[in-house]
Amino acid sequence: MMFFSEELLKQAIDLIEREKPEAFLTAVEVEKYFPGGYLVLENNFVKQIIEKTRSRQDAGNLFNLVFDYYRDPALLFLPSGNLP
Repeated sequence: MMFFSEELLKQAIDLIEREKPEAFLTAVEVEKYFPGGYLVLENNFVKQIIEKTRSRQDAGNLFNLVFDYYRDPALLFLPSGNLP
């Protein structure tokens, strides 16, 4: 699977510069299982990233595109209940 759009990349960079989010992850909804990382959402927030799943049942349908931005990468390593 390969997905790239220069226009979407420009839009993502513009959004990051304008909104200054804490984090920005990208995903594409897929119909067919592909071995890779999948995002699990809860209330429109990323709850978990599941990597290298064995089946579609484990993965869901939001395939993680590897264009992620973290303003403070140290936040990735805090236990989920300790976020600021």
